[in-house]
Amino acid sequence: MDDVSMDCAGCGGALNAFTHRGIALDRCADCRAVWFDAREALAYLHGSPIGAKVESGAATTADDDARPCPRCREETCRAHEVRGIAFLKCGRCGGTHVPAASLLELTGRARREQNRIEEQGLTRSEWVAMLLGLPF
Repeated sequence: MDDVSMDCAGCGGALNAFTHRGIALDRCADCRAVWFDAREALAYLHGSPIGAKVESGAATTADDDARPCPRCREETCRAHEVRGIAFLKCGRCGGTHVPAASLLELTGRARREQNRIEEQGLTRSEWVAMLLGLPF
């Protein structure tokens, strides 16, 4: 992460850097959403006890809902929803804005679906990455 201030793709609030599990991330001071640069999300997920491969369904995208990307500073973030999980993804840098409620839902759902996830040979981290459209 660089020293340039970034604004939340969701609400426009200031993103503050914090470290979790040794990974530098950015959290909105106002809405508590987390911004993952593409490399941060992968590092976080692979170092996390969350992960797995499950059918994700198709992501729906609202093409007219472009928001400014905190990193690119251009309107390149689009709203996505997969299996009821809402997030913003930048089509340029690959960063992902995950609202606080979506983070809680992802964590809870991964825990609830642990048996199904394991049957498919995935980790909960891989499952979360798949839902968010991240390579794993």
